[in-house]
Amino acid sequence: MERKKEPDNVLRQALERRQVGGLPSNFSFRMMERVRHEALKQQRHRERVLLFSMIGVLVVMIGLLIGYFILYSDIQWSQALPKLKLTDSASPLWSFYVYIAGLALLLLGGDYWLRKKKQKS
Repeated sequence: MERKKEPDNVLRQALERRQVGGLPSNFSFRMMERVRHEALKQQRHRERVLLFSMIGVLVVMIGLLIGYFILYSDIQWSQALPKLKLTDSASPLWSFYVYIAGLALLLLGGDYWLRKKKQKS
């Protein structure tokens, strides 16, 4: 029976020894600084996302423009670029390389996004 009373006594003594008081005088100032810091951090994050998305859209548009000119223009590329040998047999190989490069970039981006998401949680 005495052993059961000991934990109660220890708990009671710990509660009696705890400091009774209010919050520090600069609590609200520090809390507002943290809130401001987080708001600034979120704003910078939004700006970075916007910047990178704009750069991505720009790269895609330039790529589509170049693709349009290569595929639908009447320019003879063998005459314009004599050192570049474009043959019909090399075309599937280049399309395969572009496909693999795009797939690798997509997978790397997904890996980065998942790792970042995992760190936050």
